[in-house]
Amino acid sequence: MPTRKELLGLYQNGKGNRNIDFVFKTSGWFVWSGEVEDSSSAWGVNFYYGDDNSHGRSYPYNNRAFAARKIM
Repeated sequence: MPTRKELLGLYQNGKGNRNIDFVFKTSGWFVWSGEVEDSSSAWGVNFYYGDDNSHGRSYPYNNRAFAARKIM
């Protein structure tokens, strides 16, 4: 899973329908990162506002996750 920094780098205000390039095809505004805060919370990026937040893993919104890998 991507880091918060990597996800924040994908944020593009006004791009596509979720402020992210259309190739990612996400239907939610919040995307989880691979970073955890504690045993019940993890970090993610809110593509509506373009900021990162920590939420409980049962956060009741339309959350998404996608895997990413670094291209060498």
